Amino acid sequence: MEFNFVKSKRGKDLLAYEGFTYRQEKEINGKRIWKCTKYEKEKCKARAHSTEDSVVVISPHSHVPDNGDIRKKEITNEVREVAKSTREPPNRIVAQVIKKYVRTEDEEGSVPKISNLKKIAQRMRQRNQVLAENPTSVADFEIPAEFQTTDTGETLLLHDSGSGRGDQRTLISGMARNLEYLAENRHWITQ
Repeated sequence: MEFNFVKSKRGKDLLAYEGFTYRQEKEINGKRIWKCTKYEKEKCKARAHSTEDSVVVISPHSHVPDNGDIRKKEITNEVREVAKSTREPPNRIVAQVIKKYVRTEDEEGSVPKISNLKKIAQRMRQRNQVLAENPTSVADFEIPAEFQTTDTGETLLLHDSGSGRGDQRTLISGMARNLEYLAENRHWITQ
């Protein structure tokens, strides 16, 4: 039977095997010793040993397997990983991941709460956001390339007079199609 690894809430490896999850207890001479994740909660004393290519269950479980729990962990892990690497909004990340993992109505029960997944995506984005140093003058201010275009790829920064002019710098943001709308009209009303 195949085994794989999923991540715990704290980012540690969990062994997923035959519908059960195990937390690593120790490692001896290349063999990893695992204990059931329900050890504390349900007093399950099941243990497994693993090498690079095999798993042997040493003692039986005192509860039934829960493939739904493993699927929830896989979905949660995927949301975390996607949130680290994309600028998509959390609801879109969650929808894409669920679409990937849930194919039938029977599998819908093995999905974590949508609101929890969105919070996870938001937290991952906040943790992995690298903030630039605050500029000390207008000349030091640089706009990263990712903020010079819209999500659809349209240019957003129409003009930058450059940083070499001291405090006399001009930035114009907008979209070309909006300027075309203005050019087509004789009267503009602003506030």
